[in-house]
Order: sequence, then C-alpha cells, then structure tokens
Amino acid sequence: MKKVLLICVVAIASASVANAQTSAGSIMLGGAVDYTSTNQETPGDDVKSSEFSISPSVGYFVADNIAVGIDLSFISGKQGEDKFSGLAVGPFARYYAFTSNDKFAFTGTAGLLFGSGKSDPQIGNETKTGSTTFYISPAFSYFFNEKWALDFALQGIQYN
Repeated sequence: MKKVLLICVVAIASASVANAQTSAGSIMLGGAVDYTSTNQETPGDDVKSSEFSISPSVGYFVADNIAVGIDLSFISGKQGEDKFSGLAVGPFARYYAFTSNDKFAFTGTAGLLFGSGKSDPQIGNETKTGSTTFYISPAFSYFFNEKWALDFALQGIQYN
C-alpha cells in the first residue's frame, strides 16, 4: 500500500508541470503519468489488475491567458489474464483566470480526443474499438516562478 501511495504522490507531483508564461506567443508543455494496481480477493478467486497511462500535451498561447494545443494519451493494462491498450489524440483549448495573487490561477480546459484501442482476452477473440471523447476540466494552477507551474486538475465532465 505504501508503494502505491508513493507512486500516486510522485505521479500527482509530476502531472501537468507546464511552462507558466501565459502571454501570447509562449509555448506550454505538460502531461500526466498514472499507474494503478489492484488485487480483488474473493473466495476461490483472486483477480489482479494493473494499468499504466502517460498523457503528454503541448500548447501555444494564441492570446494572453488562452492556449490551444494537442493532447496525446497512451494506456496499457491487464485485468486477470486479459490485456488491453489504447491510444488517443486530439485538440484542446485552455483559459487561465488569475486571482489577485499572480501565483494562482483557475483554469478551464475543453478538449476532444479521438482514440482507438484493442482488448486481447484470454478466452475469445481480440476486440478493436474506436472512441470520441469531449471533455471539460476545471483546474487550479500554482506558479512557482515565470517558467514553471503545477496544475491540480479535476476529472471534470466528459462525454464518450
């Protein structure tokens, strides 16, 4: 449990570190890393599952506090003996609303992801899928200095 907690803390601390200069013409880099592992114990059966995802993003500030960019997301995992993987890419737009303290900003991000994936079950045939996801996600950014910020984002609302 301590190992999983440590991995979660490191993932959250490294998630969405971005170039904090929000003026027109600046570039932002960010992303997230996630790892989940579970063990479901039931009488006579134990099901272990794990999932790893990495989601880099790059954006360009078209105006002060308004960025547009591209999200990329890769996921790979296993549930019992069944394996799955997926890839998604799409555009996003983000707005920064600074508070009276210029180190804090509320952000809103809207994006569209186009994805594909496959599932390879132990029993049965491989399944391929396609997806389209629209999302809106609120966040809070803390700016360490002019070059670096840390975003604390919520899942928000999404439609698949």
